[in-house]
Amino acid sequence: MLDYNELFEPQSEDALRVTVLAASVSERVHQEHHILFWQVRGGSHFNINGEAIRLMAGQALWVPVGTSHEFRVGDKSVLIPLFFEAEDDSYPLLELTVIRVSRRLQSLMLSYMQWQSSILRPTDDGGAEILQLLEHASAIAKNPPVAEQSEPSDDEVSLPSEACITFGQWRMRNRIETAALLLQRNGSIKEVASSVGYLDVGSLGRSFKNHFGVSPEEYAEHYAAQRGA
Repeated sequence: MLDYNELFEPQSEDALRVTVLAASVSERVHQEHHILFWQVRGGSHFNINGEAIRLMAGQALWVPVGTSHEFRVGDKSVLIPLFFEAEDDSYPLLELTVIRVSRRLQSLMLSYMQWQSSILRPTDDGGAEILQLLEHASAIAKNPPVAEQSEPSDDEVSLPSEACITFGQWRMRNRIETAALLLQRNGSIKEVASSVGYLDVGSLGRSFKNHFGVSPEEYAEHYAAQRGA
């Protein structure tokens, strides 16, 4: 698997003097373009329609046309936006989507950037294939196959089922994993449920067990025993 942080690792003393500073973009809405944000290195914090999203290196975020968003790119981080014409019927993906960037998708995005920003323009910009990968992975994430399958290579169109998740799936997983971190730090289950947006302990318990296979109580007891050892 690619280590995206290595793409921008300094290779000389001169490179060590280069600093990528944090930057923020205020709230905006694009009415003519979809945007695919590619996190090449580090991380960025997005606020999209009031929802907080943390994008990590090796991930990309599809923001549909007309979506209110603002974001902050962290220190030593590189975030690249790719713009897709909203009027082009080749780009029908209209759902907020997070995807892991495979080698194939990385190559396609680099080619698309070249097509957008230089005179080197092949007859096909690769944009339709990028969307094909996004839509295919999104469909797999929503409807995972029952039978076990071998993981496809980067040269195939399909991606692993974990490669792309809808925003709702991402938000649910993020809330549960945040709850787990708080339980590891000895937070009470009731306080943890409230802090990650659950109305009651029972709702947290059901989601938590579906994700981790154990209840929040069992999870908390396990880490409490480790701290006492």
